[in-house]
Amino acid sequence: MDPQITAALQGLLTAVVIGIVTLLSLAARKLFILAHQYLEQKLGLDAFTFLKAYVNTTVRFLEQQPFFTDLTGADKRLLAIKDIATWCENNKIPVDEAMIEHLIEEAVKVMNGSKNNESVLTSLTAVEKA
Repeated sequence: MDPQITAALQGLLTAVVIGIVTLLSLAARKLFILAHQYLEQKLGLDAFTFLKAYVNTTVRFLEQQPFFTDLTGADKRLLAIKDIATWCENNKIPVDEAMIEHLIEEAVKVMNGSKNNESVLTSLTAVEKA
């Protein structure tokens, strides 16, 4: 193949990939916004606010306590899900695991963004590679 055609095709492919990644990131952002609105409507604003605060506290606790440093991100995620589900059950807040995982992911992003550096815990929602 002609090198000029190859270079043009590579440039076109790069532009298409960048466009797809941009669209996916915009769609993910919109999905988070819709999920928040859904949770606020389903739980009510007060219950949602308390739940979000509890999730943030749990995520920070698991990140900052020295006796959890040997755990992987996936293990901390499972601990957080179990603890938050128990708290929701005790407080009669109807949530499922997918909602809890969404709130944990958001809390991790907020926590990592507020630190202005790499977190020891890369993500509570990271899945260990097999």
